[in-house]
Order: sequence, then C-alpha cells, then structure tokens
Amino acid sequence: MEFLHSPIDALKEASHVTRNGILCGMMNQWSLLTLNCKLQVMLGRDPFYGNARFFSIKDAKNLVSKVLNGIDYSMKWSTTLYPRILLLEESRYPFGAFMGLAAKFNR
Repeated sequence: MEFLHSPIDALKEASHVTRNGILCGMMNQWSLLTLNCKLQVMLGRDPFYGNARFFSIKDAKNLVSKVLNGIDYSMKWSTTLYPRILLLEESRYPFGAFMGLAAKFNR
C-alpha cells in the first residue's frame, strides 16, 4: 500500500475479486520504525522509502470504508513490532511498526 499510486484503486480491485473480505498489511505512520525510516530519507542515508506514503490506522480505516461504501462488513485491526521495552507481540496499541486491517464481508 505504501508504494501504490492509488491505494483506493487497489482496494476496489481487491473487493471485486474476493468472496470473504480484504486483508491489508502496511507500515504504521506513527511507529518509531516508520519515523526512523522517514528520518533516514531526510538525511539522505536511505532513499528506499522516499516515495512511500505511510498510513495511520485512521487513514487505513477511512480508505477501506470509502471503498466498501454500501457493503455490509465488519473491520478489525491490530499492530505488531514494538520497541523491545514494551514486551508486546501484537495488540490494539496503535504504535506498532506494522499494522494489519481485516474487513470481513457479512454476506
């Protein structure tokens, strides 16, 4: 999702070819890892993420809601990859480096 020109088009296509729902995985805009990636780009040390567009949980939920407008679905999200001092593996804590968002169709 981070490197797509139009994430909405990709989600629309996914909603057309799936039966049960959509599962998205992306880097979390508000994680320490993502902030470090942005800093490395700004300092010119690592251009890999220079064209990436990171999403917050709210942004990702809004994208999916926009695409699935008119479809009955339920949505869940979770994040993972936390700083080691937190001793978490996965959670609804919104600052994990990687987030997963699942939209299940209620058909």
